[in-house]
Amino acid sequence: MRKARNPIASQALAFILLNFFGALTFRGLRFLRLMPDPAPFAKEKIQKILILRPDMVGDVVLVTPLIKNTRENFPQAHIAVVVSGITKDIVSGNPYLNEVIAVSGVGMSNLIKDMPLIKAIRKRQFDLALVAFPAFSCNLFAFLTGVAHRVGYGDRGSRYLLTKPLVLAGFEKRKAHMIDLNLDTLRALGCTVSSRKEYVSVYPDSENNAARFFLDNGIKAGDKAVIMHPGARKTYQLWPVPKFAALADRLIDELKVKVILLKGPVDGDLVEKTIAGMRNKAIAASGFQLKDTISLIKRCDLFIGHSTGTTHIADALGVNTIMLIAFFGSCDSPAVWGTSGPNSVMVTNDTSCGGCIPSDCKDSYCIRGITVEDVFTAAKKQLEKDV
Repeated sequence: MRKARNPIASQALAFILLNFFGALTFRGLRFLRLMPDPAPFAKEKIQKILILRPDMVGDVVLVTPLIKNTRENFPQAHIAVVVSGITKDIVSGNPYLNEVIAVSGVGMSNLIKDMPLIKAIRKRQFDLALVAFPAFSCNLFAFLTGVAHRVGYGDRGSRYLLTKPLVLAGFEKRKAHMIDLNLDTLRALGCTVSSRKEYVSVYPDSENNAARFFLDNGIKAGDKAVIMHPGARKTYQLWPVPKFAALADRLIDELKVKVILLKGPVDGDLVEKTIAGMRNKAIAASGFQLKDTISLIKRCDLFIGHSTGTTHIADALGVNTIMLIAFFGSCDSPAVWGTSGPNSVMVTNDTSCGGCIPSDCKDSYCIRGITVEDVFTAAKKQLEKDV
């Protein structure tokens, strides 16, 4: 019988070959004087800094500690963050930034779309790029913008595009949290790190919109409001809809709270199915812009969701938060993507699966095995903290 091909091993080999031939090409170009050698890094000469994280909502929330620590290490520098147009509201009001540059997103097709912007950035002659997302396209973006010093992770076939490539060893061993991987780009330059605290921008007009939503839906001062987000970008992360419905009913019946079910742009009909499975009435919240969603979450007494951007927003805002997360031993584990704020807890279910690859799992028993009682008990404790 013919042995099945291992896609992970094939991918790893492709990355090794890309790094080898890329490094060989760059060495040849430098030998022929067609490309300059990397200049020695001098912290005192850094005047313009790019921080790159052009992907999803939660990823951008988790890069905000890097923004703050970069400002503390380079207080006089012009610091710009490169994010996607979808996530710019997370950082547009960040006090540690001078500029937010919105791009099309991650991937080579988006890189091609952004070529006019890349050329414009190149003319501005940035000194340092901290590439927090280990994608080939992100490292190529930093290289094409002509930034003198480029720090990031080059394991995925792009080490030669960086002047100081780091290794994702901690991530691959499922031990390093994404916040720390981001901060390691600073530590690699000998910079100090003082805080892991996240920061999410809040806007006055959105605060008014959230207040109006509460008022229009009969949520008065003194009412306890619980926001539940039953969706997630990755379907294997989903806790079952019937459990969300049962949890919402228990919260309403036993704790007398108002339940808001938050619907995001990729959640399909999960909110409608949850409401259909409930005995009690819940409030549906959909169609909000990201900045309005931030204010809606900020106003609630408890947020319950998966390992997604909205849960990380709640955690960053200091809201009482419950994250439903499992997948121990994988790159989606609590050790990598868990909450970190003082008002957050994680409800988990460790099934001790060996060599966990969540996207290949047929039943996702770990996340599905979390019980309604587990989450209700955690919710009750979270809400009692404010009594």
